[in-house]
Amino acid sequence: MACSSYSLERVRVERRRIGLAGAIALVLPFPPSANTLFESAPGGGCVATKRYREWREAAHGEIVRQRPRFAVGPVEVTITLEDRPGRHDADNLLKAVLDCLVDEGIIGGDHSAILRRVTAQWGSAQGARVDIIRLS
Repeated sequence: MACSSYSLERVRVERRRIGLAGAIALVLPFPPSANTLFESAPGGGCVATKRYREWREAAHGEIVRQRPRFAVGPVEVTITLEDRPGRHDADNLLKAVLDCLVDEGIIGGDHSAILRRVTAQWGSAQGARVDIIRLS
């Protein structure tokens, strides 16, 4: 994240690697839109909005509670978003989820060498269900 950083220094984390063709499943709160993640800071630059900080804290709590393994190497990520009434652009909801996965150390990055495929879909998930498959 360019404007702020998040850390797991305040909690004890057990890191367990998934094997080849392994899978990770997580349920996170419904993410905020990329349009609402940052705001201009006085004097220039940008800072995370209150809404985004609150979502990150809730997502962090869910990740710690679910104790996922971490993926080393290339992955495929499928994000199933709760089908809510109103207009939402699925692509605007991916940034918060992917940045969270990277910052929490679940995937090694969101660049092309690591994140080989991302699928966004609407479904009967509660919030956002994230399925990560390690590619061989």
